[in-house]
Amino acid sequence: MIASLLGLILSSAILSTLYAAIAANKLKIAAESIHENSSLAMYFLAMDLRAIDFSGCLEAGISSANIVSTGSIADHLQRYGVIFAEHKQYKNSDAFSFVSVLDAGSELNQSMSSVHSSVDLLADSAVANTREVLITNCQVADLFAVSGQWNSQLYHDVPDNSSANLSAAYARGSMLYPLSVVSYKISRGASGRAGLYRKVNSHYFQELIPNVEQLRIFYASKQGLDNKIIYRSSSQINDYAGVTSIHLQLLLSSPTQVLMHKSYYQNLQGQLVKAADRRLYKSFEITVALRNRQLSRE
Repeated sequence: MIASLLGLILSSAILSTLYAAIAANKLKIAAESIHENSSLAMYFLAMDLRAIDFSGCLEAGISSANIVSTGSIADHLQRYGVIFAEHKQYKNSDAFSFVSVLDAGSELNQSMSSVHSSVDLLADSAVANTREVLITNCQVADLFAVSGQWNSQLYHDVPDNSSANLSAAYARGSMLYPLSVVSYKISRGASGRAGLYRKVNSHYFQELIPNVEQLRIFYASKQGLDNKIIYRSSSQINDYAGVTSIHLQLLLSSPTQVLMHKSYYQNLQGQLVKAADRRLYKSFEITVALRNRQLSRE
């Protein structure tokens, strides 16, 4: 009788230890998943953001370029500037888009004979039709849409451009950079849960990182005679031209429910919220310096 009782107690202790170990392992895996997803999200965001206002050797930046393109990138620059942001009701999160250089530049192989001549690149360069590009010789720049191409020669005719003439006849050695509009937002994924979504140009939004619950964005600019750095949200800032760095906050959740009970967590508005499930929640932050803008102001 005593032996049987001791056996039951021992079995119960072993099972309790086993269940505790399983629960601890699930919690560990959930925490690792959150950290991995946050690292990936921060990597992609930082990589795209650091290319904002890249314009090669043109110190004045993309905003100083002569725009002849009638495409979406030209429209973004003329309507909003390089950066556009807005606050969304879904998940009380921010969304933003910006003009960036995601691809390597190409060098002009031959000098243009006139401002309406084709742009002759090196033989191994390839730029798709209707792609909007920035061409610069370090002094001036033009933003045009590729209306057609033959081998390595690019054309910039109407109606893809408002004029077939560029502001300069660019010499051999000038650089050409394909431009992109990159957009980020929080949206509901196929699993029914929120995720971080990314879009390039006119392509559809695609889920980049799952289980991202919130995204908040703050923009830093210098203010006053002492050039004090002040961070503002999209609802507090009107001029993005002076933004020199961007502060990002992300709230992520675990892919599965791992806690014994529903817990409380702090959302990105600083509010203490009771979770609707037993998932683990954790927030992360990163500040990305817009180095191209800082260099142009030094």
